[in-house]
Amino acid sequence: MPVHSLIVTNTEGCIVFSRRFDSSYSAEFEKLLKTQVGDYSSVSSLKRSVLIGNVVSVVFKKYSDLIIFIGGTDEIDEPILAQLLETVWDLLDATLEGKASEQLLHSFEYNAKFAIAVDEMMPQGIIECLDTELILKLSKLKSI
Repeated sequence: MPVHSLIVTNTEGCIVFSRRFDSSYSAEFEKLLKTQVGDYSSVSSLKRSVLIGNVVSVVFKKYSDLIIFIGGTDEIDEPILAQLLETVWDLLDATLEGKASEQLLHSFEYNAKFAIAVDEMMPQGIIECLDTELILKLSKLKSI
C-alpha cells in the first residue's frame, strides 16, 4: 500500500478532509504533522517534503486556505508523491469549481465529490491513475 494517508487541513491545522488507507502509519504521520509543520499558517505554497526514517515520506503544499498532506510508505518515492500531490490539487480545484476554500470543502456535495474522485484515483491507497480528466470522468459515473 504505497499511500497511507491523504489529509487536507485549514491553516489552523484542523482536518477538513482525510483518507487513511493504512492505520499502522497514523501515529508517525500525526507526530510528523505536529513536529515538522509547526505553525500551519506559515506553510508556503511551495511543495515541501520530509522523511521519517525509512518508513514514511510526506509531501505537503498550501493552496488558498487549505494545506494538502500526502503520506507514502517506503514503497513509493518522492517524485511520485509530488505528482500525486499535483493531481490531488487538480481534482480539488475541479471539484470545487476553481474556488478552493475550506468553506466549500465542508459542504456535503463538494466533500462527497472529492471523496469519490480520490477513491477513483487511489482505491485502498494504491495509485491507479494520475490523469485528472479521466478520474473526473470516472467519478461522474458514481452517485453520491
